[in-house]
Amino acid sequence: MRGAILVTENPFHAVVAADGTFRITGIPPGEHTGAVWHPDHEAAERRVSVSPGGTTRVEVELRR
Repeated sequence: MRGAILVTENPFHAVVAADGTFRITGIPPGEHTGAVWHPDHEAAERRVSVSPGGTTRVEVELRR
């Protein structure tokens, strides 16, 4: 058994589902940096442009 604790500086975060998808709602419009983390992989960051009332798709592949 193992566990991890990740502290974020904002309320916008999600846990990835078994199929690899995630959803974060309520992000204000604008340019943001999203970070993805897993204890067995390198962390990854992506710049994301969020439009008002829209949906933004982000694809991330983590490396070991």
